[in-house]
Amino acid sequence: MNPDFTSKGNLPAGVHKASWSEFKNRFGQNAKRVWLLEGLHALLVELSKVGCEAVYVDGSFVTRKEIPGDYDLCWKMDKVMVEDLDPVLLDYTESGKRRIEQK
Repeated sequence: MNPDFTSKGNLPAGVHKASWSEFKNRFGQNAKRVWLLEGLHALLVELSKVGCEAVYVDGSFVTRKEIPGDYDLCWKMDKVMVEDLDPVLLDYTESGKRRIEQK
């Protein structure tokens, strides 16, 4: 379970483990956040298929900010079968960003 927010609306420094259910319940309190969580869940499913064992979510999504624009995410690569990743997940160009948004 994630700790309480600081007086500035952030989580305390550090890595805070949470199940998907805990994370969704904590950060899915409005329509925009639920929409972002749906995309995040789709990404987590894809990463799980290729062996990813951990992801780290950061940015305004994991704060008290009511309407975050997005979430920041990185994933642990140790056992990931990179060759099986959807190529769009490795395209950091503007066209790659647009393809992700269209999915």
